[in-house]
Amino acid sequence: LLKWADVNIYSDSVMNVRVIPNGDIVVLCRDPFGEDPFFPERECVLLSKAEKSTVPVKEIITVGTISSPDNYLAEAVVAFNKRNNKYRAEIKSYMDTNASDTMNAFENAVKLFNAELVSGNGPDIICLSNVDWENLAAKGALEDLTPYFSDDSQIKKEDFVDAVVNAYDMGGKLYTL
Repeated sequence: LLKWADVNIYSDSVMNVRVIPNGDIVVLCRDPFGEDPFFPERECVLLSKAEKSTVPVKEIITVGTISSPDNYLAEAVVAFNKRNNKYRAEIKSYMDTNASDTMNAFENAVKLFNAELVSGNGPDIICLSNVDWENLAAKGALEDLTPYFSDDSQIKKEDFVDAVVNAYDMGGKLYTL
């Protein structure tokens, strides 16, 4: 009936859910990544039914991952969606999590991911865990991020540790960080 990510809630943060008499849903959430694990920050979210025509249309950004999304990626997508009025990020996992043969499922996920890239239907952003990003960059499948750092007033390449940036440098281009 409901995917938590669709309403900008990180599923692991849900502590309690109640339906109130008018049919709205109240969700008590905690911050699983907060500074104090014993007293996490809490948030109460009210979910109300709305006519589809009243919900703002956002441009979808697909975040592709070969394996199942980890908690940090899922939390980052929810946080992004809460703050953004123009775009909505959605995670696309290429892994069949119901497969009994994990190795075969991983190989199939890589094949599906590569097929979508070749066809031009790949994700907008790629979580490069378990991906041969150097091979993809060499084949021109990844975009150099360097111009984005120079055009952004909030984040600069100099904000990152030089050794980390240099580790991902390929011939003066930065494809991941």
